[in-house]
Amino acid sequence: MSRFIGITALVGWLALAALAVSPDQPLMVVTEAICYSNPEFGSVGLVEFPVMINRSQLRFFRPDTTDPNYYSRVFAQAVIYGASGAAVDSNSTYFSSRVASVEEGQARNQMLFNKLALLVPPGSYSARVTVIDAVSKRTFETLIQDITVSPADSARLAIGGPTLAYQVSRADSSSPAVNERMVKNGLYVLNAPAGLFADSDTIAYLYAELYGLRRGTDSSDYFLTSVTVSDSAGSFARNLGWKVGAKPGLSAAVTQAIDIQGWSPGLYRVQLTVVDRASGDTARTALPLRVVGATTLVAPGSSLAEFDPYDSLTMKEKTDLVAYLLTPPEKATLHKLSDVGKETFLTQYWRDHDSDPTTTRIENREELVRRFQYANRRFSRFMTKNTGWATDMGRIYMTYGPWDQRQEVPTPRVGNPFTIWYYYSVKEGQTFVFEDPLGNHDYKLVHSNAKGERYDQGWAARLREEMLDIR
Repeated sequence: MSRFIGITALVGWLALAALAVSPDQPLMVVTEAICYSNPEFGSVGLVEFPVMINRSQLRFFRPDTTDPNYYSRVFAQAVIYGASGAAVDSNSTYFSSRVASVEEGQARNQMLFNKLALLVPPGSYSARVTVIDAVSKRTFETLIQDITVSPADSARLAIGGPTLAYQVSRADSSSPAVNERMVKNGLYVLNAPAGLFADSDTIAYLYAELYGLRRGTDSSDYFLTSVTVSDSAGSFARNLGWKVGAKPGLSAAVTQAIDIQGWSPGLYRVQLTVVDRASGDTARTALPLRVVGATTLVAPGSSLAEFDPYDSLTMKEKTDLVAYLLTPPEKATLHKLSDVGKETFLTQYWRDHDSDPTTTRIENREELVRRFQYANRRFSRFMTKNTGWATDMGRIYMTYGPWDQRQEVPTPRVGNPFTIWYYYSVKEGQTFVFEDPLGNHDYKLVHSNAKGERYDQGWAARLREEMLDIR
């Protein structure tokens, strides 16, 4: 599939050339959030919002009678919000494309690319991305949740900004077609938001940045990268082998071309593993790669929001997701199945437990995935960030969702640190107390007034004595 690179152009508003698009139909835009916790940024992290637009949706115009070309004009904006819901910062841009005729503008296999970027302190955020065809006024808007900017840590190996792309090549700053917003580390990177590719594409590129590399001796002053691809059913696997990378400094950019020619439409998982030979550190990350029919890529109204986050989970993550939902007989049955059988079992389970069968989405599953991913990020004790769901805090969070109020007691009069979660909206109000018995942030549930949970009279009396609102 050929794609057109959007470049900025400032033009006047004269003779409009209307294309065959409905003004009531929303724009098709694909976007996502990509985070970079680069130690060189200091106390802030970088969040990028790449956008991809099907050019045939746009309305083109001629600026004046002396210019034979037609132009489109697009406005894009990203507003990022903090945990409290207040706006933290925003960024916006205009960009355009040029065609020689109205018919050329209607070609349905051309895409426009651009990107917005913001620097924010470490923390949890959400963002609203808006894209407007400035000529027809057609609009796209989406809210991206659960954006986590981690603190930069130069003391260990880390992977930043992993993304899939349609093109990664050496940037030619002298070319008028180069959009500087798409240049990173001297490379021209055309992001594929949401890892979305058409079945007519032949190459998918992986791009990522490495931080916290260590200088070593001549025999160890290099790093290794490995890329593997698989599908969720376990019936497809590609191992692209190990590559040796030279260290230009304490950070580096890595790329990998993946031959996807002839791949069947579906969801694939791309995993990058990096080993620093000097320090012995290992880091891993995984990305979804979605292959769809070419008509889906140009379908009006398509957006990242329509992609189910469940599709990006591995088979193990899908089984972990339902750990607190299945009955013992169901768990035993699931455990005995092959990966293909597990996929079929879970598909039927969620079909039977869809909270709103009148929609094409399984909203309760999407909410559970968000809780699952938050629990892994927040409560995992290891760098792999995949065990938080199995902790006491993870179980309660996945079962009840975000707390209404949290009270931390790091230095009680007696005993160990503990934390209290209040759920005022659940039945008559429920409370969960977690204690850190070893001082290693591995909190255990020690008391709750929720039915079926552990109730400890000693803790209840102790908390009343400390004048805390809990019974």
